[in-house]
Amino acid sequence: MQGKTQPGSGCFEHAKLDVSSELFLCECKFTDKDSYSIKKTLLEKVRREAAKQGKTGIIELDINNTTCYVVPRDVMEHYVRVCEEENKNG
Repeated sequence: MQGKTQPGSGCFEHAKLDVSSELFLCECKFTDKDSYSIKKTLLEKVRREAAKQGKTGIIELDINNTTCYVVPRDVMEHYVRVCEEENKNG
């Protein structure tokens, strides 16, 4: 995700989570293991902190050098619609 890294990796009250862009606030997680567990409390924290800034909260996961994102359902549905429309229009 392109955005601005938050000072102190989100430890300040005015700059929560790790990366901020115009539309998104992102929490970044990394592990060199083969799995990573996400608890509901993390999902709620990301959603809550992003909402305070009028943004959408997402989570970037780097699991043993494989990166993926956890995004809200409406964001994923929008992405799928855009991709399908682009595919139709060639």
